[in-house]
Amino acid sequence: MKAASEVALSSILSGHAAAAQNATEQGLRQGDRFLDALLSYRAAFPDLLEHGERLGLQLGACHAVVALSPDKPLRTAWPDLPSLEHSLRTRFTTGGVLAGRYADTLVALVAVASAERATSAKALRDAVTEAVKARPSRQTSWRIGIGRPRHGVHGIRASYEEACEALEIARRTDVECLGPDDSELLLRRVLGRDRAAMEELVRAVLLPLTSAHHGPGPLLDTLEAYFAAGCMTTQAARALHLSVRAVTYRLVRVKDLTNHDVNVPEQRFALETALRGARILEWPRRPLPDM
Repeated sequence: MKAASEVALSSILSGHAAAAQNATEQGLRQGDRFLDALLSYRAAFPDLLEHGERLGLQLGACHAVVALSPDKPLRTAWPDLPSLEHSLRTRFTTGGVLAGRYADTLVALVAVASAERATSAKALRDAVTEAVKARPSRQTSWRIGIGRPRHGVHGIRASYEEACEALEIARRTDVECLGPDDSELLLRRVLGRDRAAMEELVRAVLLPLTSAHHGPGPLLDTLEAYFAAGCMTTQAARALHLSVRAVTYRLVRVKDLTNHDVNVPEQRFALETALRGARILEWPRRPLPDM
């Protein structure tokens, strides 16, 4: 009799678990369909409002969008989006949260109160990175882009575009997460508004490095490590797995070839700005256009 009751209880629990899993999967599919309709402009505004309300979203409110992508394709999907939603809800209790998939990217839509806008980027960064690192796939490196909080449907779409831009820059610059106020993103926008000027800056400051014996690559890597280390030669040498003497020699070589010295503030600024422009242009892998 006892064995029969245990079997019955196990069957009931299994049924509840299966029902819960099915409800979760249906909810995820609804979220995916909503994001597709919202971000691809495939639905009329009244339909979006109605669909959003069913998912607990008020589209007229202020929302920020987060875009996430793994460095390498995962062998399995990352289906546990409810954990991401839960992590976000613990910090953002003023409105709805929705996580789903769109265009091969994980997307989180988070309602942010107007009073929280100044601190929302940091809170979003903390919540998302915490959720990612808690996953079984934590051995996979994830890149995260965060858009600026904006109002309404058009604001959500603009925030999504910003999040995708930040995500792409995070991939290129090997940064875990970039938000709307990060200097790397802001600098890219400033430089990107005048691509010709950026190309000219790289040409004027860094092109002489191509005459180095091993090409510009090692010298550019040394500059990047040196600036990332706060202009500390010892830390740069450690990051590059080189001796301090080798790093110092390379910096002197940069000075000899470019006539720019990292110890002179104005010249250091020119080198660092040109280096960032080179990374954006993907130079020297992609040649600069002819003048």
